[in-house]
Amino acid sequence: MLKGMQQAVGANSVANVSGCVDVACDSADIDAVTTAVPAATAVLVVLGNTFGGPKDHWPLCQGSTTNGCESEAHDRTTIELPGKQLAVVAAIKKSLAQGTPLVCVLVHGGAVALGQATNDCDAIVDLWVPGQMGGAALADIIFGAYSPAGRLPVTFYNSTADLPDIGDFNEYAHGTSNGVTYRYYVGSPPTFRFGHGLSYTTFKYTQLKTPMNSPPCDPITMGITVTNTGSMRSDEVVQVYASVPSATVPAPRTRLVAFERVRDIAPGASIQLKLIIQPDAHAVVYPSSSVYEPQLAVERGPLVLSVGGSQDVVLSAIVQILSTTMLHGCGV
Repeated sequence: MLKGMQQAVGANSVANVSGCVDVACDSADIDAVTTAVPAATAVLVVLGNTFGGPKDHWPLCQGSTTNGCESEAHDRTTIELPGKQLAVVAAIKKSLAQGTPLVCVLVHGGAVALGQATNDCDAIVDLWVPGQMGGAALADIIFGAYSPAGRLPVTFYNSTADLPDIGDFNEYAHGTSNGVTYRYYVGSPPTFRFGHGLSYTTFKYTQLKTPMNSPPCDPITMGITVTNTGSMRSDEVVQVYASVPSATVPAPRTRLVAFERVRDIAPGASIQLKLIIQPDAHAVVYPSSSVYEPQLAVERGPLVLSVGGSQDVVLSAIVQILSTTMLHGCGV
């Protein structure tokens, strides 16, 4: 990543300071950070988890004493940023001259709780686990050569305390559990929701079209027009979420039922899309005596469909499902 920045603007324009003394960030050089930051016109800080190191055995994280190491056969027991990373970010924020942007870059595999860094960072770029061209890609994003348009495939919760015990496999909220995943979680609003993501432009959604009624076995076609209302060419990820408020059995509070990445929409351009919602996408599960023979059904009643570039509702419609049918009766 350092080389990516240097190649973009020149090595002499980029100063590098190791805020964390070691990989796990068990100790931090706050003095080095606070000394270097005031002279910067912009600051980029890399945060996240580690992935072990070269060893003669597997897993890479074996023997790790922190929750910041990620690998197969090594589960984290907390999701907070490990070590003193938050202290480094806080020190940077405190030392910045007014108006100097602080960009936080995340490198990790699983979701992390960002704590105060959520507010301290002026922007967050999530690289997940980047490949060998990750530094060049980051530079393209930081310096505006490319508009990012990724979307979160998981939920970023505020803290470990929002989650049930790691061995609790009941996804619905129950007892002291808030439930898990975007489909079932009902606790404090998460830091970032499944499907969230920004770009360097804005989009407007218009002309939503759905049928008023639908037989239970028929796919439902949603028509939508997406317009780039900003000044930069960009992708947009159109997402359709559904809920079945009249379900007779427990059902997800919401679920992604269709999506499409629309590429390279020019400023001012409009794209007309058709997204298909299949019957199994909004089916419910009836009790069954065998896990090998699930009893899924499409139920009669309102199907609420919402569309936008994230879970935030931009436009919505209600389609009335005309009858209840077991899903196997639909040939699915």
